[in-house]
Amino acid sequence: MRRSGKNIFLISQNRITENIKNNPYIEEVRIKRKLPATLEITIEEKKIKGVLKLNNSFVNIDNEGRMVQALDTFPHDKVFIIEGINVKEYIPNEYVSKDKNVLESLKEVLKVCEYTKELGIISADLRDLENIKFKTKNNLVIDVGDCSNLDYKLGYARTIIKSKLVNNKSGVIEITSNGIAVFKKQ
Repeated sequence: MRRSGKNIFLISQNRITENIKNNPYIEEVRIKRKLPATLEITIEEKKIKGVLKLNNSFVNIDNEGRMVQALDTFPHDKVFIIEGINVKEYIPNEYVSKDKNVLESLKEVLKVCEYTKELGIISADLRDLENIKFKTKNNLVIDVGDCSNLDYKLGYARTIIKSKLVNNKSGVIEITSNGIAVFKKQ
């Protein structure tokens, strides 16, 4: 780090934090003064949880539903596509929607993204918040209804996918709010 010769007590920690947080990839900034003349800055990056389609490009989003970065190509192996949320333009650190219901459902969907690799989930469709659907790379659709108890519902889907019932068939796994899971072959 460059030495400015300034007294570290005269340096504004708030200004430094604000300047660093202008970068949309930054989640948190912590600054500590270490005597006699050092500032220790710790930066935590945001975790990219999904992408949205925007015109002919994509936008990375974080776990809170905020836009992080516009991309020309889809980052295939890392995250899944969120469908059904209409974003007009990329604005760094802005939420993808002003609608609280959309944001809450999106946050719940992004919380369960660890299932994406295990179940082969490649997209989540939030067009109808009472009828959220996940699509897998094996042409399965997992219909979870609303976003309540997603961990529980996807646990049922995992059980069905790992059973011999599905066995690389395309179809729909419907999971009701009372925990009933049904596979319908297409």
